[in-house]
Amino acid sequence: MGSLAKALVVMLCLCSLIVSGCSESKSLSALNYADSLARVLQETATDPDQRIGLNFPRPRDLQQNFQSHSIDLLEFLALDDCELQLVIAERNSSLGRMATASQQLVQELRFLETGEACLAGLKDEQLLEELRQVLSIKRSELAARIWQATLGGMEFSASWRADLSGNQVQPLATQAVRLLRRDIERWLSGDYTIDSTIFEQRLKEISLGNWGQLLESWQELRVTLPVASRILDARMERRPLCFRGMKNPDAQTFFQVVQTGFLAGLQKDTARVNRMTYDLFIEIHAIEELLQQESTQAYDAWREQRNDLVAEARSVIRTHVALLEPLMQQCGFL
Repeated sequence: MGSLAKALVVMLCLCSLIVSGCSESKSLSALNYADSLARVLQETATDPDQRIGLNFPRPRDLQQNFQSHSIDLLEFLALDDCELQLVIAERNSSLGRMATASQQLVQELRFLETGEACLAGLKDEQLLEELRQVLSIKRSELAARIWQATLGGMEFSASWRADLSGNQVQPLATQAVRLLRRDIERWLSGDYTIDSTIFEQRLKEISLGNWGQLLESWQELRVTLPVASRILDARMERRPLCFRGMKNPDAQTFFQVVQTGFLAGLQKDTARVNRMTYDLFIEIHAIEELLQQESTQAYDAWREQRNDLVAEARSVIRTHVALLEPLMQQCGFL
């Protein structure tokens, strides 16, 4: 099997293989490739397909509702030396009442952790029962609190927006999501320990991830590579590029366009984008499944559009490779 045939096989398997690549972000060049194909095959390039409108939901469409409950001053004093006193005092402070979703999650986890430890030392039966009820409510709301602070939070929203300033997709953000997923699994299993500094640092790294640039790359591929595919299809319908496997100058030029424009250019860019998307989506999908019951309708709709976009772009690659093969065989390049 020649080098070109091997490269075509790689493209056919792109969706199932992990292709090595660097973390540098770079736009795909499908339109330039299509223009070159149109010239050498003497066909007319059509307009690109319509783009998918993919906007991350507005903050108000991601809001969750939580029950309000409190422990009054007398009950608070009855907690004696229980560490829960400090957690309640912090939550009821002016800063505590203005806390962000991530800070509220930290407060809830600390309440659950210290509250569970506090139960054993309480002698007031009424307060004991009230605390049990509050803890039960907080446990039932924990997944929603986690969702609000992560998938529905401002840091994830910032990363999914396309950064037009030219910043690269950041691999540290994917690593932060991986560590966050492990934390979420631990919290949902009943281990409520949290280091607020580390948690906020992970969210900061996620906010700088620039995953929107990945989606823009898939969008570009989905709308522009079909232009090149239609050129191949039109040429096959009109007349052969080669007769009886005999190469000609046009065929040699076509082969060079495929090598430089598709294999060395577009395929290389796509392999990099595919690798970064694969690594990220493994962790994102895992978190989304863990918190599926807490997701909002707006987020679910956006999530479906996002996944469909990537699936359609990968399908476009397979279609193009399938259209390249007969021309390659016709001219004896395979």
